[in-house]
Amino acid sequence: MSKHRCLVPYEWDHYYKSSTIEVILKKEITCDQIVKKITGIGIRVNYVTAHLHYWGDLPWMKKDKDKKGFPDPNDYFSVYIYCDNCEGQ
Repeated sequence: MSKHRCLVPYEWDHYYKSSTIEVILKKEITCDQIVKKITGIGIRVNYVTAHLHYWGDLPWMKKDKDKKGFPDPNDYFSVYIYCDNCEGQ
């Protein structure tokens, strides 16, 4: 089993545990899309919408209102997405 670290908005942590956020991410984003660096996939958790971007190789669910070109550690935290079908990628 492989895993991908993904940065998500801290606001999401107010509503769900990390394990639940992983399930939400896996419903919308596949490991194949992460490996191919597909961008733009949007997810809304309560009132915070974020779209898939990358900071280097790191998947980053960038908040729509975030104008920075990098993920501020005060605004995002890491969640792991575990994949059964992308071993070796």
